[in-house]
Amino acid sequence: MTQVSSKNIISFQGELTFENIESLLNSAKQELDALNLELVVQKRLYSILVESLENCVKHKIPIDFKRNHHPLEMNLQLYDNKFLITVCNYINQTNTELIAQKIDEVNSLNRDELNQLYRSSIAKARISDKGGAGLGIIEMARNSGQKINYKFVQEGPELVFFILELSLLKYTLKNYKYGIINH
Repeated sequence: MTQVSSKNIISFQGELTFENIESLLNSAKQELDALNLELVVQKRLYSILVESLENCVKHKIPIDFKRNHHPLEMNLQLYDNKFLITVCNYINQTNTELIAQKIDEVNSLNRDELNQLYRSSIAKARISDKGGAGLGIIEMARNSGQKINYKFVQEGPELVFFILELSLLKYTLKNYKYGIINH
Protein backbone atom coordinates (compact mmCIF):
# COMPACT_ATOMS: atom_id res chain seq x y z
CA MET A 1 0.00 0.00 0.00
CA THR A 2 1.37 3.39 -1.00
CA GLN A 3 1.28 6.10 1.61
CA VAL A 4 0.24 9.52 0.35
CA SER A 5 2.02 12.49 1.87
CA SER A 6 -0.01 15.61 2.39
CA LYS A 7 0.72 19.13 3.50
CA ASN A 8 -1.76 21.88 4.27
CA ILE A 9 -0.42 25.03 2.59
CA ILE A 10 -3.07 27.54 3.62
CA SER A 11 -6.61 27.50 5.00
CA PHE A 12 -9.20 30.18 5.61
CA GLN A 13 -12.63 30.11 7.19
CA GLY A 14 -14.69 33.22 7.70
CA GLU A 15 -16.02 36.32 6.03
CA LEU A 16 -14.10 37.23 2.90
CA THR A 17 -13.72 40.81 1.70
CA PHE A 18 -11.58 42.35 -1.03
CA GLU A 19 -9.37 43.72 1.78
CA ASN A 20 -8.56 40.36 3.36
CA ILE A 21 -8.11 38.67 -0.05
CA GLU A 22 -4.83 40.57 -0.35
CA SER A 23 -3.62 39.31 3.03
CA LEU A 24 -4.68 35.76 2.22
CA LEU A 25 -2.96 35.83 -1.19
CA ASN A 26 0.24 37.26 0.33
CA SER A 27 0.29 34.40 2.84
CA ALA A 28 -0.29 31.89 0.06
CA LYS A 29 2.52 33.43 -2.02
CA GLN A 30 4.97 33.16 0.89
CA GLU A 31 4.04 29.51 1.45
CA LEU A 32 4.35 28.72 -2.27
CA ASP A 33 7.71 30.51 -2.50
CA ALA A 34 9.00 28.27 0.29
CA LEU A 35 8.16 25.18 -1.80
CA ASN A 36 10.58 26.19 -4.60
CA LEU A 37 8.06 25.44 -7.32
CA GLU A 38 8.55 26.00 -11.00
CA LEU A 39 7.52 29.56 -11.77
CA VAL A 40 4.81 28.45 -14.21
CA VAL A 41 3.23 26.16 -11.57
CA GLN A 42 3.36 28.87 -8.93
CA LYS A 43 1.75 31.43 -11.29
CA ARG A 44 -1.01 29.01 -12.29
CA LEU A 45 -1.76 28.16 -8.67
CA TYR A 46 -1.78 31.81 -7.67
CA SER A 47 -4.10 32.67 -10.58
CA ILE A 48 -6.55 29.93 -9.56
CA LEU A 49 -6.58 31.27 -6.00
CA VAL A 50 -7.16 34.85 -7.19
CA GLU A 51 -10.02 33.86 -9.52
CA SER A 52 -11.75 31.60 -7.03
CA LEU A 53 -11.54 34.08 -4.14
CA GLU A 54 -12.68 37.01 -6.28
CA ASN A 55 -15.64 34.94 -7.49
CA CYS A 56 -16.57 34.21 -3.88
CA VAL A 57 -16.54 37.90 -2.95
CA LYS A 58 -18.43 38.98 -6.08
CA HIS A 59 -21.14 36.35 -5.71
CA LYS A 60 -21.44 36.01 -1.94
CA ILE A 61 -24.80 36.46 -0.33
CA PRO A 62 -25.40 37.82 3.16
CA ILE A 63 -26.29 35.15 5.69
CA ASP A 64 -27.95 36.52 8.81
CA PHE A 65 -28.86 33.29 10.59
CA LYS A 66 -27.14 30.23 12.05
CA ARG A 67 -25.60 28.20 9.27
CA ASN A 68 -23.74 24.92 8.90
CA HIS A 69 -20.59 26.40 7.33
CA HIS A 70 -18.49 29.55 7.39
CA PRO A 71 -19.36 32.18 4.75
CA LEU A 72 -16.19 31.09 2.94
CA GLU A 73 -14.00 28.04 3.39
CA MET A 74 -10.78 27.75 1.43
CA ASN A 75 -8.05 25.13 1.53
CA LEU A 76 -4.87 24.69 -0.47
CA GLN A 77 -3.20 21.34 0.11
CA LEU A 78 -0.36 19.41 -1.46
CA TYR A 79 -0.83 15.66 -1.91
CA ASP A 80 2.37 14.06 -3.17
CA ASN A 81 2.72 15.70 -6.61
CA LYS A 82 -0.64 17.42 -6.85
CA PHE A 83 -2.14 20.54 -5.33
CA LEU A 84 -5.79 20.48 -4.33
CA ILE A 85 -7.64 23.79 -4.10
CA THR A 86 -11.06 23.73 -2.43
CA VAL A 87 -13.17 26.87 -2.19
CA CYS A 88 -16.68 26.85 -0.71
CA ASN A 89 -19.24 29.60 -0.21
CA TYR A 90 -22.96 30.24 -0.02
CA ILE A 91 -24.85 31.14 -3.19
CA ASN A 92 -28.48 31.59 -4.21
CA GLN A 93 -30.25 28.46 -5.40
CA THR A 94 -31.21 30.31 -8.59
CA ASN A 95 -27.53 30.44 -9.66
CA THR A 96 -26.80 26.71 -9.44
CA GLU A 97 -28.05 25.72 -12.89
CA LEU A 98 -26.02 28.41 -14.67
CA ILE A 99 -22.88 27.56 -12.67
CA ALA A 100 -23.27 23.83 -13.35
CA GLN A 101 -23.79 24.48 -17.08
CA LYS A 102 -20.68 26.69 -17.26
CA ILE A 103 -18.48 24.17 -15.41
CA ASP A 104 -19.85 21.21 -17.38
CA GLU A 105 -19.19 23.07 -20.65
CA VAL A 106 -15.62 23.88 -19.62
CA ASN A 107 -15.05 20.28 -18.44
CA SER A 108 -16.19 18.93 -21.82
CA LEU A 109 -13.51 20.84 -23.75
CA ASN A 110 -9.97 19.85 -24.60
CA ARG A 111 -7.12 22.36 -24.14
CA ASP A 112 -7.41 23.85 -27.65
CA GLU A 113 -11.20 24.20 -27.37
CA LEU A 114 -10.82 25.78 -23.94
CA ASN A 115 -8.34 28.33 -25.30
CA GLN A 116 -10.69 29.09 -28.16
CA LEU A 117 -13.60 29.60 -25.74
CA TYR A 118 -11.41 31.91 -23.67
CA ARG A 119 -10.47 34.04 -26.69
CA SER A 120 -14.07 34.27 -27.92
CA SER A 121 -15.30 35.09 -24.40
CA ILE A 122 -12.78 37.93 -24.11
CA ALA A 123 -13.86 39.29 -27.50
CA LYS A 124 -17.50 39.50 -26.45
CA ALA A 125 -17.01 40.07 -22.71
CA ARG A 126 -19.26 42.49 -20.91
CA ILE A 127 -18.79 43.41 -17.29
CA SER A 128 -21.73 42.25 -15.17
CA ASP A 129 -23.34 44.22 -12.35
CA LYS A 130 -21.19 42.16 -9.95
CA GLY A 131 -17.97 43.22 -11.70
CA GLY A 132 -17.15 40.04 -13.61
CA ALA A 133 -16.97 39.14 -17.28
CA GLY A 134 -17.67 35.41 -16.90
CA LEU A 135 -14.08 34.36 -17.51
CA GLY A 136 -13.22 33.06 -14.02
CA ILE A 137 -14.21 29.42 -14.48
CA ILE A 138 -12.59 29.30 -17.92
CA GLU A 139 -9.38 30.80 -16.55
CA MET A 140 -9.30 28.39 -13.60
CA ALA A 141 -9.74 25.40 -15.93
CA ARG A 142 -7.02 26.67 -18.27
CA ASN A 143 -4.60 27.11 -15.38
CA SER A 144 -5.29 23.79 -13.69
CA GLY A 145 -5.33 21.67 -16.84
CA GLN A 146 -7.71 19.34 -14.99
CA LYS A 147 -11.47 18.91 -14.75
CA ILE A 148 -13.25 21.09 -12.21
CA ASN A 149 -15.19 19.22 -9.53
CA TYR A 150 -18.15 20.84 -7.87
CA LYS A 151 -21.05 20.10 -5.58
CA PHE A 152 -24.10 21.98 -4.34
CA VAL A 153 -25.31 21.31 -0.79
CA GLN A 154 -28.87 22.53 -0.24
CA GLU A 155 -29.15 24.44 3.06
CA GLY A 156 -32.55 26.05 2.72
CA PRO A 157 -35.19 26.79 0.13
CA GLU A 158 -33.02 29.41 -1.61
CA LEU A 159 -29.61 28.80 -0.06
CA VAL A 160 -26.88 26.48 -1.36
CA PHE A 161 -23.35 25.83 -0.12
CA PHE A 162 -21.22 25.66 -3.28
CA ILE A 163 -18.07 23.51 -3.19
CA LEU A 164 -15.52 24.02 -5.97
CA GLU A 165 -12.47 21.78 -6.21
CA LEU A 166 -9.53 22.03 -8.60
CA SER A 167 -6.24 20.21 -8.81
CA LEU A 168 -2.91 21.17 -10.33
CA LEU A 169 0.17 19.03 -10.85
CA LYS A 170 3.17 20.12 -8.77
CA TYR A 171 5.46 19.79 -11.77
CA THR A 172 4.91 20.59 -15.41
CA LEU A 173 4.77 17.67 -17.81
CA LYS A 174 7.90 19.05 -19.48
CA ASN A 175 9.90 18.14 -16.36
CA TYR A 176 8.52 14.60 -16.41
CA LYS A 177 9.30 14.32 -20.13
CA TYR A 178 12.92 15.35 -19.71
CA GLY A 179 13.51 13.23 -16.62
CA ILE A 180 14.05 16.17 -14.27
CA ILE A 181 11.58 14.74 -11.76
CA ASN A 182 12.76 11.58 -10.03
CA HIS A 183 10.42 9.26 -8.17
